[in-house]
Amino acid sequence: MKIIPLSIPTPFYVGDVNVYLIKEDPLTLIDVGPKTPEAAAALRDKLARNGVQFSDVRRIVLTHAHEDHCGLAKQVRDEAKNAEILVHDWETGHLFGRLAHEDHRNLMLRSGVPEQAFNEMQDLYANISLLTDSLADGDFRPLNDEMELEFESGSLRVLHTPGHTPGSCSFVREADRTIICGDCVLKRITPNPILAPDPIDPTKRFRSLAEYLVSLAKIREFKPTLAPDGHAVAFASDRWNGRLDIWVQPLKNDTPDGLALRLTDHPGLANYPAYSPDGRWIAYSRVEGDRRSIWIIPTRGGMPAQITEGPAARFHPSWSPDGSRVAFGAQDGGTYQVQFVPVAEGRRAGPLTTVVSGPKLSVSPAWSPDGSELAYVSAGEIWRVGVDGARDPRRITPGARIERVRWNRVSGRLFASGFWGGDRVTIRAVDLTTGATVPLPFAAILGQTDTNVDFDMSGNEQLLVFDREALRGAIWVLESKPRP
Repeated sequence: MKIIPLSIPTPFYVGDVNVYLIKEDPLTLIDVGPKTPEAAAALRDKLARNGVQFSDVRRIVLTHAHEDHCGLAKQVRDEAKNAEILVHDWETGHLFGRLAHEDHRNLMLRSGVPEQAFNEMQDLYANISLLTDSLADGDFRPLNDEMELEFESGSLRVLHTPGHTPGSCSFVREADRTIICGDCVLKRITPNPILAPDPIDPTKRFRSLAEYLVSLAKIREFKPTLAPDGHAVAFASDRWNGRLDIWVQPLKNDTPDGLALRLTDHPGLANYPAYSPDGRWIAYSRVEGDRRSIWIIPTRGGMPAQITEGPAARFHPSWSPDGSRVAFGAQDGGTYQVQFVPVAEGRRAGPLTTVVSGPKLSVSPAWSPDGSELAYVSAGEIWRVGVDGARDPRRITPGARIERVRWNRVSGRLFASGFWGGDRVTIRAVDLTTGATVPLPFAAILGQTDTNVDFDMSGNEQLLVFDREALRGAIWVLESKPRP
């Protein structure tokens, strides 16, 4: 199933809008652009370059019903004669002029908007409303959360992602985790969770921001780690009731094999999973209220055990090569630390040891292959310190803006994700002595912000797993070396 993005001009300062052509039976457009002569001409021209005319369209799917996304829907539908329009039920109010409704007026006035200001807004909107044609109740079919849009050789799963509007929807191609998310995620501007009446009870305010935050989490997966044998990926996901839990995705021949299994089920959030060297346990960070602690759970499921206590926040667990210790970053007030505790059979087995303590954030500890040292990230650089505390930490990298570090226990090589003086997060190998870096032999771009920075690599350096910006999915597994 080929998805072809088409950039269509709008009269708004934000610039062009993306329309997606799925050139497969039934031929589908996701969004259509505003009802302007320029947009109609651009859409017609770009479809023609792909051998498509308006009359060939069989299905029009709308991410939401703002004018720059839905304006041409009726025109395309009428020229296609038998194309259906799909939009979420909660969007139908927008199709009839979102400031024209008495419910919207009442909500605005009740929220403290002066009547004169509302009337001025309504006058301004009168011109914007000309950028779309109203649809009658029978002109569209509703989109529902989790429904499948079938195509000749695949499907898109519908995700209801309210926030920008009550009925905003995103569309997921499961095969490669491609996500089309309309205005739910925008690169350079805020998606604006907009004040709107609740679609179920219009006398109440729709909780746009709260719903939007849930939607953002819904289209993202977090913090992957690869099982030592390469047969599974553990990651944090909020796919279950919007709560972040640890999940395990079995792999076969380096591709997903069956359904991901939820491992944790307790109050609070779980993230930053880390496999033990023997693959029997997963350490992770648990957030509950203002407490952030390290826990261990069997990879086959069972009762988790807490291995840190006290008010300090602890995160980014990392197993020693022999599986006898778990290191982690910590924050206690304005003091930041790298610490570890001994463990045995998934339980804490001794007192806590502090290796590094200071005023700067220290994260992502990684054990050396012999277990005598820890590498970690502080102030955007990689540092190296002996776990016996005999020497002060030594900085490895200069001015690299590092985010996460992994020390391969088989090859002995150090890898890190960071910006490296650029505007994208990528992964490089780092020389332990000089700090010189070498890019990987393939593109591993995680994103353009510090949100997507986590990765892991198999011991033989054949598989790399990392999270990537939500627009292209989250969990990726790539071969890090060509196969012979």
